[in-house]
Amino acid sequence: MVRPRKSTNVLEILRLRLEGSSWPQIARRTGLGQGTVYRAYHKAIAALQPFQNAKAAVLRTVTDDGSGASPTTSPAVPKP
Repeated sequence: MVRPRKSTNVLEILRLRLEGSSWPQIARRTGLGQGTVYRAYHKAIAALQPFQNAKAAVLRTVTDDGSGASPTTSPAVPKP
Protein backbone atom coordinates (compact mmCIF):
# COMPACT_ATOMS: atom_id res chain seq x y z
CA MET A 1 0.00 0.00 0.00
CA VAL A 2 1.32 3.45 -0.90
CA ARG A 3 0.89 6.58 1.16
CA PRO A 4 -1.15 9.24 -0.70
CA ARG A 5 0.86 12.27 -1.78
CA LYS A 6 0.09 15.76 -0.58
CA SER A 7 -0.04 18.38 -3.28
CA THR A 8 2.79 20.89 -3.19
CA ASN A 9 1.83 24.48 -4.00
CA VAL A 10 5.18 25.76 -5.24
CA LEU A 11 3.87 29.26 -5.91
CA GLU A 12 2.71 29.53 -2.29
CA ILE A 13 6.13 28.34 -1.09
CA LEU A 14 7.91 30.87 -3.33
CA ARG A 15 5.62 33.69 -2.17
CA LEU A 16 6.06 32.91 1.50
CA ARG A 17 9.84 32.62 1.17
CA LEU A 18 10.10 35.90 -0.75
CA GLU A 19 8.04 37.54 2.00
CA GLY A 20 10.70 36.45 4.47
CA SER A 21 9.12 33.38 6.07
CA SER A 22 11.47 30.75 7.48
CA TRP A 23 11.42 27.12 6.35
CA PRO A 24 9.63 25.98 9.55
CA GLN A 25 7.02 28.74 9.15
CA ILE A 26 6.39 27.78 5.51
CA ALA A 27 6.14 24.11 6.47
CA ARG A 28 3.53 24.87 9.14
CA ARG A 29 1.51 27.13 6.81
CA THR A 30 1.48 24.60 3.96
CA GLY A 31 1.16 21.44 6.04
CA LEU A 32 4.30 19.98 4.46
CA GLY A 33 7.60 18.90 5.96
CA GLN A 34 10.53 21.33 6.08
CA GLY A 35 12.56 19.15 3.73
CA THR A 36 9.73 18.99 1.22
CA VAL A 37 9.32 22.77 1.32
CA TYR A 38 13.07 23.35 0.94
CA ARG A 39 13.39 20.91 -2.00
CA ALA A 40 10.32 22.30 -3.78
CA TYR A 41 11.64 25.87 -3.44
CA HIS A 42 15.11 25.07 -4.75
CA LYS A 43 13.76 22.90 -7.56
CA ALA A 44 11.55 25.80 -8.70
CA ILE A 45 14.43 28.29 -8.49
CA ALA A 46 16.67 25.96 -10.51
CA ALA A 47 13.94 25.59 -13.15
CA LEU A 48 13.68 29.39 -13.45
CA GLN A 49 17.45 29.96 -13.73
CA PRO A 50 17.71 29.40 -17.53
CA PHE A 51 15.03 32.05 -18.04
CA GLN A 52 16.97 34.54 -15.92
CA ASN A 53 20.14 33.85 -17.92
CA ALA A 54 18.27 34.27 -21.21
CA LYS A 55 16.68 37.53 -20.02
CA ALA A 56 20.09 38.90 -18.99
CA ALA A 57 21.61 37.94 -22.35
CA VAL A 58 18.79 39.65 -24.26
CA LEU A 59 19.12 42.79 -22.15
CA ARG A 60 22.89 42.88 -22.73
CA THR A 61 22.37 42.51 -26.48
CA VAL A 62 19.70 45.20 -26.65
CA THR A 63 21.55 47.72 -24.50
CA ASP A 64 25.07 47.16 -25.84
CA ASP A 65 25.67 49.66 -28.65
CA GLY A 66 29.43 49.45 -28.36
CA SER A 67 29.81 52.82 -26.64
CA GLY A 68 29.72 51.47 -23.11
CA ALA A 69 27.09 54.07 -22.21
CA SER A 70 23.82 53.19 -20.58
CA PRO A 71 20.86 53.38 -22.99
CA THR A 72 19.09 55.78 -20.63
CA THR A 73 21.87 58.35 -20.60
CA SER A 74 22.18 60.96 -23.29
CA PRO A 75 25.46 61.28 -25.14
CA ALA A 76 27.86 63.90 -23.89
CA VAL A 77 27.79 67.10 -25.93
CA PRO A 78 31.15 68.85 -26.17
CA LYS A 79 31.15 72.46 -25.02
CA PRO A 80 32.32 75.06 -27.57
